[in-house]
Amino acid sequence: MLKDSPIGQRGKQPSIDDNVAGILHSINIDEVLCRQEDLAGGPVKSSTLTPQTINLFVPLNPAVEDRHLRKERLSARRRYLLFLVMPDQAQQKLWTDSFMLDPQMAYYRAEELSRGVVPLLDPTADNSSLPQPHVLER
Repeated sequence: MLKDSPIGQRGKQPSIDDNVAGILHSINIDEVLCRQEDLAGGPVKSSTLTPQTINLFVPLNPAVEDRHLRKERLSARRRYLLFLVMPDQAQQKLWTDSFMLDPQMAYYRAEELSRGVVPLLDPTADNSSLPQPHVLER
């Protein structure tokens, strides 16, 4: 499940005009395949693999300086494999001070922005076994 909410700058309400400063994607995580600490070679803790809802915040400005890195684009009717990173506390504080975000919440970004968002193919009635991205085979 995905819910998108426009986010305004602190002191300004977001509207259909030009004062939307970012998009907050509330995403229901169906399954966690791997966490950063799992790559260290230790045992995977099943309690850390609990499905949850996360907040992915995509500020619209300033524009991404590297034109090859596009911002995360998600659609409510799609499923994705997400490679998420949590920005450090300084970035989280900057966002909550600058934007209308709850300072008690944690906000994520996709790894290398749009590169961390891999759309998955949804099976259809005609083809129930669509090939998925190769990264899922690993």
